[in-house]
Amino acid sequence: MYHSIADNPRDPHAVHPDLFAAHLAALAARHVSVIELGSALIRLKSFSGMGVVALTFDDAYKDFLENAVPVLRQYHFPATVFAPTGLLGRTADWDSFDKAKSLMDWDEVKEVHRLGFGVGSHTVNHARLTACDTETLDQELKLSFEQLQSQLPDVVPVLAYPGGFYGQREMEYVRRAGYVAALGLASHRPNFPWTNPYRLRRWKAFC
Repeated sequence: MYHSIADNPRDPHAVHPDLFAAHLAALAARHVSVIELGSALIRLKSFSGMGVVALTFDDAYKDFLENAVPVLRQYHFPATVFAPTGLLGRTADWDSFDKAKSLMDWDEVKEVHRLGFGVGSHTVNHARLTACDTETLDQELKLSFEQLQSQLPDVVPVLAYPGGFYGQREMEYVRRAGYVAALGLASHRPNFPWTNPYRLRRWKAFC
């Protein structure tokens, strides 16, 4: 799990581009199987997903296109970006550390998709889903999915929970909205074939 790939001391979640390049170099040197997220989910269900890695990037920051994509393409590694569809082209107003970080606009998201990277949902407004009433929760999930489907020919039907906030209610609404899986935040535990697909764990990339 990554967020921003930038030299940004104000953001504790940002990974410096040089360190990000070192991460990918280490994966390549160790011959780790880095695969597309959808393929990882299929392999997980079939008990053949252990030992593979799927790279994910929350928030659709512009620095993904600027700093991450060139290195990912160098190593031919796939990745999936999770976009808050209503905030594209704006800045990270929700962020506690650096609200000035720029998000990609729709044209840039389309370019990322054209280059072969997956795009999934991060809701419409980067909403803390556990704080939403049921109507807002339903809209944040369904509208984001619909906007992605209207703009892109192939959407990853997976949600990344903004801030990692979710519970049983949120998982059920994600399922009803048509997503096949949803990703939480950091955990040192891997996912297994019996892991609930709406509470999948991710390892946070170290900064």
